[in-house]
Amino acid sequence: MNTNTSAELTYLRDRSLLIIDFIINLHPNNNSLIEVKSIIQTTFKKKDLRGMRHISRDVNNWASGLSNGEKTELEEILSKKFNENLQGDKPTLNSLKLILEKGEINDSAEYKVVLDYLESNSNLKRTDEEILYLKKLLQKYEG
Repeated sequence: MNTNTSAELTYLRDRSLLIIDFIINLHPNNNSLIEVKSIIQTTFKKKDLRGMRHISRDVNNWASGLSNGEKTELEEILSKKFNENLQGDKPTLNSLKLILEKGEINDSAEYKVVLDYLESNSNLKRTDEEILYLKKLLQKYEG
């Protein structure tokens, strides 16, 4: 495994655990959340980058369902630790940027990134034009 892959795995694990721990603190008796934490750790140990990317997007999407006050608090923590917010993890945002720049979706992985992003509430900081453009790219890919 190269250094970039290892760094991305560690970043995705740390970011996902930060978010899931925040949610667990709000709902300490939710065994499903504790199981998700275990899945994050297992996926990291397996060095499953693709799986960690999916988990990161899912955990980020769950956080978008928090109350406004809870989201604000979590975004402050994310800002301090990672210099980012709930708009998405860096690999997802970088993928979206590349897709927007090239103007097409090339494969099912890129399709899933765009679809998940549009279905989440994390796209609220995007302009209406960008969201419409991403929707058109999805339609074009779908044929």
